[in-house]
Amino acid sequence: MIRVWYSNHLDRLAELLSENLDAANRDPAADLFERPPIVVPNPQIAVYLKYEVARRTGIAAGLSFQVTEQFLATLLPPSKPALRLLDRASLRAMFLEILGAEAKTETARPLPGPVRTYLDAAGDDMAARDLRQFQLATRLARLARQYGDTRPELLRAWAEGDTDLGDGPLAETEGWQRDLWTRLVGDGGTLSRSRAQGGDQLILPLELFGRLDKLDGYRPPPLVHIFGFSYIWTGLREMLEHLGRSSEVHVYVPSSCQAFSDRSVKKGVEGHDLVRTWGRPGAEFSKMLAGLRKVSVTTAFVEPTPATTLEHLQSAILQGKDADSPPLSPDGSLAVLACPGIRREAEVIAGEIWRLVREDDARQGAAADRLRFRDIAVLIADSRNRQSYQAHLRAAFEELFDIPSTMIDLPLTGECRAVEAVLRLLDLPFGEFTRPQLLPLLTHPAVQAKFPGADADRWRAWCHQLEIVHGADRLDHEDTYIDRDLFHWDQGLRRLVLGGFMTGPRCGDERGFRLGDSEWLPHDEPVETQADAARLLLLVRSLVADARFARSARLTFTEWSAFFTKLISAYLAGDSDLEQRALASCLREAADLKRLDLNGAVVGYRVACECLREAVEGLTDARGHYLADGVAVAPLLEMRALPFRVAFVCGLGEGCFPAADGPDPLDLLSGGKRQLGDISPRDRDRYLFLETITSTHDRLYLSYVARDAQTGESLEPSSVIHELLHHLEREGQDETDAADWVRKEPLRRFDNIDILTVPVASTAAWREARARALRPSFRAHCGPATTISPEQTWRLGGGLRDWLGLCPPYQAKPTTEPARRIQVSIREIRRFLECPLQSWARLMLRIRENEGDGAADREDEPFATATLHQTTLLRDVFHDGLQYPSKELSPALLEAMYAPRAEVMARSGLMPVGLFRESDRRRHLACLGAWHHGAIHRGLLDHGPFQIQRFGRASENEAVDALRDPIVVDVPLPGPDGSTRPVPVEIHGRTELVSANLPGSMTCVTRDKAKPKDFFAGFLDAVVLNLTPGPQRQASYQAHVLTHSAKAGPEHERLFQGIDSTNARTFLSDILSDMFSGSHAYLLPCEAVFDFIMKGKRVSESIDEIKDDNRKPCSSRYGPVPNFARYDPPGDDLAEAIIARRFGLFQKSGGVVSQ
Repeated sequence: MIRVWYSNHLDRLAELLSENLDAANRDPAADLFERPPIVVPNPQIAVYLKYEVARRTGIAAGLSFQVTEQFLATLLPPSKPALRLLDRASLRAMFLEILGAEAKTETARPLPGPVRTYLDAAGDDMAARDLRQFQLATRLARLARQYGDTRPELLRAWAEGDTDLGDGPLAETEGWQRDLWTRLVGDGGTLSRSRAQGGDQLILPLELFGRLDKLDGYRPPPLVHIFGFSYIWTGLREMLEHLGRSSEVHVYVPSSCQAFSDRSVKKGVEGHDLVRTWGRPGAEFSKMLAGLRKVSVTTAFVEPTPATTLEHLQSAILQGKDADSPPLSPDGSLAVLACPGIRREAEVIAGEIWRLVREDDARQGAAADRLRFRDIAVLIADSRNRQSYQAHLRAAFEELFDIPSTMIDLPLTGECRAVEAVLRLLDLPFGEFTRPQLLPLLTHPAVQAKFPGADADRWRAWCHQLEIVHGADRLDHEDTYIDRDLFHWDQGLRRLVLGGFMTGPRCGDERGFRLGDSEWLPHDEPVETQADAARLLLLVRSLVADARFARSARLTFTEWSAFFTKLISAYLAGDSDLEQRALASCLREAADLKRLDLNGAVVGYRVACECLREAVEGLTDARGHYLADGVAVAPLLEMRALPFRVAFVCGLGEGCFPAADGPDPLDLLSGGKRQLGDISPRDRDRYLFLETITSTHDRLYLSYVARDAQTGESLEPSSVIHELLHHLEREGQDETDAADWVRKEPLRRFDNIDILTVPVASTAAWREARARALRPSFRAHCGPATTISPEQTWRLGGGLRDWLGLCPPYQAKPTTEPARRIQVSIREIRRFLECPLQSWARLMLRIRENEGDGAADREDEPFATATLHQTTLLRDVFHDGLQYPSKELSPALLEAMYAPRAEVMARSGLMPVGLFRESDRRRHLACLGAWHHGAIHRGLLDHGPFQIQRFGRASENEAVDALRDPIVVDVPLPGPDGSTRPVPVEIHGRTELVSANLPGSMTCVTRDKAKPKDFFAGFLDAVVLNLTPGPQRQASYQAHVLTHSAKAGPEHERLFQGIDSTNARTFLSDILSDMFSGSHAYLLPCEAVFDFIMKGKRVSESIDEIKDDNRKPCSSRYGPVPNFARYDPPGDDLAEAIIARRFGLFQKSGGVVSQ
């Protein structure tokens, strides 16, 4: 006996279920200890029913909720050996055994030709072949389950040796699929061998109901409740037919349209046009139920009293009316939100939720009718971007007064770092132990939790300093051009260990340690870091050993299960309860691999890893559930038909929802004749959308991303939104069109906000809108600048700055605080002359170039010496060569001095190897030769000796010829009270190669041509030396630039005259005052300055040319500020004043040659 209950409200069906459960409990013949199973499509329906039954009856204890697979498993009677349904994972394991059988023995039955061709495309790479086997087995298992659910007669015909498709276009595909299926179910096949081994007796789902009545001990349940299914498939129909013969079955069907329950409907879908478009799965389900034997139908539809547009639409769908329904108009109950991006979509949803709750709190009414956060759902339709929506929604909710929310059935990969660590650990054997692969795993919080006391920042620094980029050891570099122990993890760890008891470059010892044919340069570190080095050594070598074992091992699934369990337990730990639970879930999945060991077949690591990866990526957060505290955030499919007062369906973009029905060359049913119950993924999603419309009570919001994140082009919404808007336009009032139902959200959250009248939930958006509203009056007060400069914000009072949410430009200090001495280097002064913007960012904001950028992602050895290391190496070699008499200095001597220094850099991994090393060597020697030739050609070597003089404390192991006290200059700087007072500024740093006999200096650059800014170094040498007591003070000072080119001309030298101690001190005082007195967020590179001085070109004109032409040289292109073109130059008058102040002495003394 089958009783079917229809209703358009899920809570009405829950009420009927409660009544039937109560009636069964009152039956005197009922067994108090045996509760009827309640079969549900997903766990969220079960949670909903628990709450509803408890709310109506006062208790919901002892209810047995089961999803379909669990219920079918309970039908199998207990036996020895145990009976078990063959699930998709076990079915895939059997196909894997079939596909791998040919490779194990030469006498094995050959695979079908198309299958063998596909697998042989992997060549001799066993890992690639294993991956192809896994992918094909996964596809075959999915197809077999699909055929078993929708066309069981096809599989039965194959088992009997018959062909179903004849000689059609898919005959070849059917041939090899039938061949593989018979290898699985035929006599002596994989399934038969598994049953013969005495383990669990596996039963195919398609043969379950044909065997149940023949099984000893089978007892059908007397009463079964089936709740919440919306569409049919052949397997469900067979289950109902079987249960209906011996059990009382109650089927509770949520139905959007009354016509579905009419048993007179013979074909097609009648009623409302949206039902005709989307409702075929529901209509066919009802038609199938009506065709069953001994079926009684009871309808319990709730006739709505429509007051809003959404309710009118629901009423029309329910009653199947089109023309008779009243005209629809936008009233806020149904809206489409076109958002510029996922982040803005999340912000819009959060803002709308807060607005609805706040407005509901302000109204008068009963407390029981209040809108609560748990009455609201955010349903994610876009399965591809589910993790992005998950992250952005959480961030938007937290920012907006921390809106409570619960994540339901969303992947743990977006929630827990431990799951990410497990996936990284599984990927390790597939890589080449590169820095981007291994370093993130070593420094992962889950690994760090397993090794307390480890310093992740120190490990990152060591990896960078030791030049570890790829390879575990020298074995990974065999058959490559890398002919030395460099760049791999083993050499780095050896150098680190050697540094624990041997001196290295940090102590000035550049000797290497040789063992056999290998040589390593010790990396000396303090003694207290040796324990951390030991942890890193142990962890890396252990990971490498396990990864190499896994690459070549071929084990059974039972053995792989033990391996994965030990692997995860050995390296990972959770640092919180959430992470520990996630890690425990991963371990359960690893242990569960044992059930795939059906016949003791061995598989490679790739197969076992992909099986575990699929299981781990499928883990969901089990903490959240329906009706928990807070807004429910869940995939749309998992919350189908559940009632909410307010629902937001996000991710309804074109191509994101519904699923596409593309051609599948392997699916034999895709081109065949459609049968009753054939529901495609697209049909499923469209009917799901219809159910969402009819199950939402008060408000329904449909949102999508309307702008491409990269190109900014407009994007279309989903086809279901187009179809809905078309219906609303047709059924709406005369003056209403589709655009009236769409609310286009602005690009920025503070756009379209009226700070005087419209309340805004987001305080951050409110502050941004206030700042934008203040901009016109602020510009009128401060000047018509295109942007508000930092200097202008200094003119704001503290209260106004706080109101705008701005940081104060500086922190006030008590006037009684003693003056603090400021330190600045000669190099920082030179950089300030080259580009104030970049120099100020380095000096005052402490921003560094490429701070952390790319260091962790580097995976290649150097193919050329970095510019900084190259310049340092060549200058040090040339400096050492200048200590010899001029007659002895020669290119051969420079080459001899270059070799040991280059060797030290090579051992450190700072130089390329092989043919790249030879190319570097030739280029370096050519540069040294050019410097030597240039010095001889100008007669500089006869005016030696050339020395490097250091002012202030020298760096560790820095080679200098003379160490002098720092230069102190009193610089007028503004104090905390606004008054100006002198502050001592200490200048330190090193000069170029200086000769008192010239007098002058040499600046060596690796470029082919000298630039005007290259003479800043010689000019600053002249300035600081004139402030040094002794014979260094000279009336004239020569500055020479030696380049990579042997050619020399007037552009390679300058003669500075008229620099004395007075104007030198004045120059330093002025430029240091500029550096420390204000911000320099403007664009004034020295190239524009030289254009003004030498060509008379306006600064603004030069800056425009630099911005328009990326090939024009500009010092502002290099530094910590990446988007220098966003900054504007100072006005021409102000720029001229700055140039006169900062470059006046440089120009007057001879630093600029006019053109």
